[in-house]
Amino acid sequence: METFEITVELKSPVVLGTDTFWTLDGVCFGILDDMRKVGLTDLNPVDSIPLKCEDGLFYASRAFFDNDVRQDKAKIGGIRPVKDMQEATSFISSPRGRMPKVVTTRFPFKSHLSRYVEIGARSVSWIAVGNPDAVAALIVNAGSVGALRKDGHGKVGEVHVVVDASLDPLITDGMPLRPIPETHAAAKVFDPELPKIEDAWRPSYFDISNRAVCFVPAR
Repeated sequence: METFEITVELKSPVVLGTDTFWTLDGVCFGILDDMRKVGLTDLNPVDSIPLKCEDGLFYASRAFFDNDVRQDKAKIGGIRPVKDMQEATSFISSPRGRMPKVVTTRFPFKSHLSRYVEIGARSVSWIAVGNPDAVAALIVNAGSVGALRKDGHGKVGEVHVVVDASLDPLITDGMPLRPIPETHAAAKVFDPELPKIEDAWRPSYFDISNRAVCFVPAR
């Protein structure tokens, strides 16, 4: 394994969920999980992340954007007529004597509002320990990163890797570069008075069982 910095040039703004540090292991997990869902691999996406991992903690920093501009973004989601039509009886109401209508106020197909942050930047970088060639290949082959990729967000340009053993993906100047649980061995180097919050610290990041009280970077 090597310590490296990977920089991804961005051809379009990245969209992320609010209050995320967007770690490199999270990026790799998302790509591998998508590959599994479409049948390109049957491997466990967490176990397949090509980064160093100790007691569940991946040696991968948060994302660092170059010259970024941010704005809030909202997207309304609901039924998908083509994909969901096989379950039409679940969301189409047909009161006696009236024309059938789509029900978007209840049931699993209820319309919902999702909030994101859209980030325009020249590039995004991470520091990590692992297999830099494998990580770069995952990102290049994915073609885009972040949320709302089908809408054209997060398109990947050139990817650059610099191997540098002096880098540390977990800590700089006594501060964490990613969420690290206060009970994890890697957290012993931190001043116990540093701010801590409950946060997700390992993939999958949407799984509430992967949340703990963590030392976190400044937002």
